Amino acid sequence: MTIALLSLSRLCFAWCAFYLALSLQSAWWASKRHGSKTLFLEIQPYRASGKREKARATLLRRVALGAIFAIPVGLATWLLAVVKGA
Repeated sequence: MTIALLSLSRLCFAWCAFYLALSLQSAWWASKRHGSKTLFLEIQPYRASGKREKARATLLRRVALGAIFAIPVGLATWLLAVVKGA
């Protein structure tokens, strides 16, 4: 049971890391497009200018929603695994 809980918590934290990497990549693309050295986070699909950018912003928004739910689940399963293992 402890191994399953730890695996679930690692999966949740990996999802959050995936969101962070995807968000930074999208910010890098947006800042490159605007010719700026600052990072612009674009998670609002209506502000995207092209078809691909709208799809990327929508994907980023969905992944962000999953990350919002994954953080508490990951913390809860990690704490439960620590309590069960002790």
